Amino acid sequence: MGRAQEHMVRSINAHRRPVDCSVGDFVMLKVTNRKSLRPSRKLSKQDTSSFEVLEEVGYSWRLKLSEKSRIHDVLAPDPE
Repeated sequence: MGRAQEHMVRSINAHRRPVDCSVGDFVMLKVTNRKSLRPSRKLSKQDTSSFEVLEEVGYSWRLKLSEKSRIHDVLAPDPE
C-alpha cells in the first residue's frame, strides 16, 4: 500500500510546477466555476481582467477585487 501511494505521489507531482506569484504581481482570475447572470455558462466570460496580489495568506493570495465583486478576496491557485 505504501509503495502504491509513493508511486501515485510521484506520478501526480511530475506535472506540477510551483506557482510563481508574489506580492505586487497581476494575475488573471479564472471564473469558469462562478455563478453568472447569463442564461448559459458557455455564454459567460471565461476570464476577467488582471487583479493585483496584495498579500500571501498561507498557500493562498489576497487579491484587490472591485467593490462590486461578489466573491471572497482570498483565493487559492488553480491546481491544473
